Amino acid sequence: MSKVSERYYAVEKVLGRRVENGVIQYRVKWLGYPASDNTWEPRVHFNEAGYREILRFNMNRKQNA
Repeated sequence: MSKVSERYYAVEKVLGRRVENGVIQYRVKWLGYPASDNTWEPRVHFNEAGYREILRFNMNRKQNA
């Protein structure tokens, strides 16, 4: 039986938010990676630390609105 290993990457900052096919996605800057490696990720791809970055991003959006 083979075991699939999962890799976890640290979120440096959440940069944006969009809705794609009814799913909210966040633009992520990954810690230790260049901006060219930024990706759009759905909420379910975030661990607890990453979720805190989503909350920080959403709070800043509301303050600047």
